[in-house]
Order: sequence, then structure tokens, then C-alpha cells
Amino acid sequence: MKKINSCPKKDGYQMPFEGIAHEGTIVLLPYRLDTWREQAKPALKTFLELVKIIARYECVFLGVDQRVPSDALPPFQEIPNVKIMFVSYNDAWARDNTLIYVKKGNHCRAVDFRFNAWGGSIDGLYDDFEADDALGKAILEIRQEEYYRLSSFILEGGSIHTDGEGTLLTTKACLLSQGRNRRYIIQLLRD
Repeated sequence: MKKINSCPKKDGYQMPFEGIAHEGTIVLLPYRLDTWREQAKPALKTFLELVKIIARYECVFLGVDQRVPSDALPPFQEIPNVKIMFVSYNDAWARDNTLIYVKKGNHCRAVDFRFNAWGGSIDGLYDDFEADDALGKAILEIRQEEYYRLSSFILEGGSIHTDGEGTLLTTKACLLSQGRNRRYIIQLLRD
């Protein structure tokens, strides 16, 4: 794992279109009792079917928290093209709380950003989001990838989308909410 002390744009990297072929998909198994009914058992069955489908086409990097019921793991271990990563996390929405990848030709780097459960103490979904905020680094340690650390900006990874040609779509409500990037709102108001 190597932290790059620059920025993707300066280094010629850009976020690709989500629909292009890629190495794999990160999936985190659900376990939260306040989010998933019946100790996530119905959700785990659905996740199993989803992982089977994705694994037909690309690698699935399956995040498993210690709070996932131990009897849930064996069926996932039997699926070819699944790489299990034992990591800690607070919520199973990997699109929002893991990493974003940028490309330059055929070379990829990760972007590890801050995450605070969709708003932290102001309007976040849950109070303890430390494991989610550290999840990107935990995955990077396992996968030994080059990365950029966006430590000054709180992001919900699923709130940004790009066409791979320089257009990025997002919403002001996600990036500039009071619970995420208040100082940027204040700066925008000053400017």
C-alpha cells in the first residue's frame, strides 16, 4: 500500500464511467440489527444470490465483519471468484463507505475519503461510524494498492457519478450538507 501525496487530476487520473469493465465489486455483508430485520437472515439470502450473479462476470471482494453471523459465511466461501476480506465496518452499503477508483490508461489508484454515516452528529444515520470511516484504509492494507487520501472532505461514494469523460453528477444536498462539509458551505457563502 502506497499513499500518493498528490491529487488524481494533477497525476492524470480520472474517475471512469461505472459501466466499463473493471476488476471487481466490493460487497459488504449485512448484520445491523437496527437496519436489517431478523438478524439480517433474509438480507443475507438475497446478498448470497447477488454475489453468485456478480461472481459469474467479475471478482467479488466480500467484506465480512466479525458481527456477521458465523453460519452465514460458508455458502459465500463456496462461490468461485469471491475473495473474502475480514474487515470491520458499521454498515453494509459499500458503494458509499469504501473506496473510489480512478484510472490513467490501464493503471488504477484508489481514493480513500472520509465517511460519517450520511451526516455525523447533525443528520447521520447512526452515531458510531468510526469503522466505516476507517474501512477504505483497511481494504487498502489487504489489497496493497496505491491510493490518495482525501482527508479534508466527507463523502458518500454513491453520491457522485461520472461519464468518464469529465462530467460528474452529484447533488448539493449530499456534498454540502451541514453534517458533512460545513466549512465548504461557509466558504461558498463568503465567496
